Amino acid sequence: VECTQDSWKKVKIGFYEYAVSARTARCKMLNVDNNNGEKHASEPERTIRSFRNIDSGVPNAGCLGMQLVPLSKTSEMKCGDEVTALEHGEHVYIKQ
Repeated sequence: VECTQDSWKKVKIGFYEYAVSARTARCKMLNVDNNNGEKHASEPERTIRSFRNIDSGVPNAGCLGMQLVPLSKTSEMKCGDEVTALEHGEHVYIKQ
């Protein structure tokens, strides 16, 4: 399932602009229950991969969310800020 933000390269949130640097590939830390520290063998990672395994650079990871980099020295986001996509393009994870 592709989401709208998957192709964003630059966005404006409120009064500030951000470069959209990459998708956020989710790791196995999602499987750890924050309340008790217990790790499940496969969930929710398996479920996320089942519908968000969309980046050919990380073929065995589900991607949720995007990483943003502020384009000014100061920035601020608030609940209710309008989000506007300014540029679109492709994202592919490159293993370092």
